[in-house]
Amino acid sequence: MDTCYVFVVPNEGDSIWDSSSEDIPHASILYLPASVAEHAVQLISEVHVNPFSARVNGRGELGDDKADVLLLEAPQLTEIRETLLNDPLIREAFDSIEQFPEYTPHLTLGYPETPAKADY
Repeated sequence: MDTCYVFVVPNEGDSIWDSSSEDIPHASILYLPASVAEHAVQLISEVHVNPFSARVNGRGELGDDKADVLLLEAPQLTEIRETLLNDPLIREAFDSIEQFPEYTPHLTLGYPETPAKADY
C-alpha cells in the first residue's frame, strides 16, 4: 500500500536545517494511505495554519527505526492533527493502517544510518 505523510516544515534559515540529516526537516502530523492524499491536501488548504513556534522539551529516540528526534511542546501540531482526524474520510483512512499507539510531537534529526549533521 502506498502511503503519504502530512507534516509541517520549519522556516527557511531556521538553525534546524543545519542539524537535521533529513532532506527537508519536518514534524509529522499524520501517516495516511496515499488514496486519500488529494482529499488531505484539500482539507489542509482549508485549515488556516499560521506560522508558530514550538518549544523543544528534550531529545529522544522513537520507533523501531530508532529515529533521533527533538521532542516538541507544540499544541498547534495536535490541533491540526485533531482537525484533520475529525474528517470522516481521513479518520477512516487513518484507522485502516497501522499507527503508533500515541502521537508524540517531534522533529526528526536523523537515524542511526543517517545521523544528525550537528547537535541542536
